Amino acid sequence: MKIDLKIEAEMEYKYPQQTLPSSFIRTIILVFCSICALLIYADALKFSLWPIVDALDPSWVATIAAGQQQGHNFGTDITFTVGPLMTLIYRYFYPGINALYILSPTILIISLTATTIFAFSTTSNWRIIVFLLTLYLSIQSSDATLVVLAVAFFMTCRIFVQRTSVYLITLLFSLSLSAMTSAKFSTISIVIPTLLLLDIVLVNNKRLPVATASYVFLFILIWILTGQNLSNLPDYLQSGFEVTRFYSEAMSITGPAWDLLAWTSLAIATGCLLIWYKFRSIQKGENFVDESAELLVVGAALFLSLKHGFVRHDAHSMIAWSALSLLLAWLFMCDHALRSRVATMISLLLLALTLLVGHFSAIKMAPHSIITEKISSGYHQMTILYQIITDYDKFISNNHANWKIAAARIRENSPLPNIDGTVDIIPNRQAIIIASGQHFVPRPTVQEHGAYSPYLIGKDRDFFLSDRAPKYLYMAPGSIDGRHPASAEGSLWPLFLAKYEVVDSLSGMLLLRQRPVPLENILSPPERSEARFNAAVPLPPGDRPLFVSLDIRKTLYGRLLNFFFKPPPVFLVVTYSDGSSEPYRLIPAMASEGMILSPTVTTAPDDYLALAKGDISLLRKPVSFTVVADRWGPRAYAREIGVSIASIDISALRASYRPPAADSMLGQRMKKIGSLISALTPNPPALTPSPEGVFAHAPASISLAVPNAAALELEFGIRDGAWQNGNATDGVCFSIRDSVSGDILFERCLDPLNNPADRHTQKAHVALPAGTAKVDVRTDCRQACSWDWSYWSQVEPVPAGAP
Repeated sequence: MKIDLKIEAEMEYKYPQQTLPSSFIRTIILVFCSICALLIYADALKFSLWPIVDALDPSWVATIAAGQQQGHNFGTDITFTVGPLMTLIYRYFYPGINALYILSPTILIISLTATTIFAFSTTSNWRIIVFLLTLYLSIQSSDATLVVLAVAFFMTCRIFVQRTSVYLITLLFSLSLSAMTSAKFSTISIVIPTLLLLDIVLVNNKRLPVATASYVFLFILIWILTGQNLSNLPDYLQSGFEVTRFYSEAMSITGPAWDLLAWTSLAIATGCLLIWYKFRSIQKGENFVDESAELLVVGAALFLSLKHGFVRHDAHSMIAWSALSLLLAWLFMCDHALRSRVATMISLLLLALTLLVGHFSAIKMAPHSIITEKISSGYHQMTILYQIITDYDKFISNNHANWKIAAARIRENSPLPNIDGTVDIIPNRQAIIIASGQHFVPRPTVQEHGAYSPYLIGKDRDFFLSDRAPKYLYMAPGSIDGRHPASAEGSLWPLFLAKYEVVDSLSGMLLLRQRPVPLENILSPPERSEARFNAAVPLPPGDRPLFVSLDIRKTLYGRLLNFFFKPPPVFLVVTYSDGSSEPYRLIPAMASEGMILSPTVTTAPDDYLALAKGDISLLRKPVSFTVVADRWGPRAYAREIGVSIASIDISALRASYRPPAADSMLGQRMKKIGSLISALTPNPPALTPSPEGVFAHAPASISLAVPNAAALELEFGIRDGAWQNGNATDGVCFSIRDSVSGDILFERCLDPLNNPADRHTQKAHVALPAGTAKVDVRTDCRQACSWDWSYWSQVEPVPAGAP
């Protein structure tokens, strides 16, 4: 009797060697559930395509697509987080896209559906229903699907390891993973370990270890089919590892602590549950190697989910929550070590908590809306696939028409001139270049925030020093995540100042053009010193711009934090002579290559123009800076910080500056607002040059000399954000007053919240009494000063006798 009980207990954990008995009802259930799974995978990965959009992420997607059209190679010409099959995840349509890219999701959708059907055939109906409910209740994303994909295939291969069908599943596995890493390089951190562990399991079960070999073959095949050269593959791997290695340091942001704590607790509980029951399973006779391999694969998936979701802790956290719920669903359905009553109850509890806390609490979406939306969306995606197959030309034509409409809208909102040469753009608005039809030649890192390590910055530097450097460059300071505005390709600004001159201003940017002969040696040899965290570092006085590099090195503790999660954030605080200060996010690896720290360059293009002109008298100059970290920061970084300060030869810039042509937009702008900017005593952020002209947050006053002027041409207004999105300015009064007599020569009060006619830029012509020598250009609050974001776009003196 004891022997029989022992055998029964062992059989409870034994992977089945045959599918459950077939029946008509069972077949109907499997077919229905398989169709449901197909719809959810189609909803997650999508066949639909979106047109060009003027936004940060869509811009880099469009840029890489444009680079591929021009025959650019990943690893040399393109160095980013994605690979040549990125349309598998980022469904962007562009003219000339081929069928391989359009149909790329089919690889994963078919493979996942087939694997799910295999898994369905080995489990009970109610576990299948729980699995499907989880799929429909979780917030699906392509990233979460990619994270869990490896676990799903691995577990299915384990179930069928004693059958020849394991080779078919392994082939689907390798094809999907090769497509995965061809789309997004960072997934390689789970792909390679999973493949190697699967080969170990295959060998342990007297099967041929074909997983890794077939993956390598299929990856190279995809690489060739996407137009890449085999000779560039080592560069792609090297740049991919570089992008991945510094991602946590450069792109991390902090989110709600409870969110991270809740996810980590549930992930640890999942890991502990699996470890305990795997240990019991091994005690009961299951193979130690196979069970340990599965534990490692699940651990790798949890690790990657943590990194994907909480390094950049914003909406990315949904990737981690979705991946955890999907992982629990696959374990619940496929892992026979969790089939006991207690294990089943605990698994269901963890699954319910993950769905509840991660989805319904965090994003406040009702369960029924998720289900109905996904059924509808999945069905819609399948109808799109049907159209692609049956009428490919019409599908392309419709998407091309949508792309043209979107591009025309971008051109209307952000008009650009016709220029006779290649062009790149520093602000993250690459879509406006593509929509304009200009000859776009992007740098390797594509966007300014992507150049976040010495290797990646070196790629961009080599590009701008080479013959491939664009003839024109659109320029505007500014970055993401609270970084210093001058950190936008900041280490290359001395190169830009030496190689390019300002020729125009448009759409909130400056247009730079290559100089006939670049300036030489504008950067002085650096002076080196050392500093420490939280200790002020004085800046040398003088009128030259200062280029500062910081060598902030991680300790062993910091490197471990960077690998397993993310290092503590570092901040740069610049201090001025009046005691005021400004904090900025600092990326240590970027800081090692330097940026212009004095004068302070804001997001206004005029600040870069002041540098290019060699006239920085209106810009604020810090007297010191401090490198700051939280209490854990100094443990993660070395005590001593290397400081290197060089100066830029401002006299060379001043001597080489050529005023823009009078008929250029910049020439016209300087005619309209240049006199007011020259008279300005900046007081950022309330009173400062801005994309509109001069931002003058009420109350503000500027004294302007107007000798021999008979009139003033005015343009002024209140920024749209002052009365939109819940902001509620009560208006601003704009006036021109005689500086001597105090007489009001012009006044108009705007109330854009309540009067649509007062919105956007207004115009006025003001006649000046004879003998007026100086006027005060004023903005005044009405009752309150909140949201009084007023500006002047034109204060242009009109000489007597002018037409």
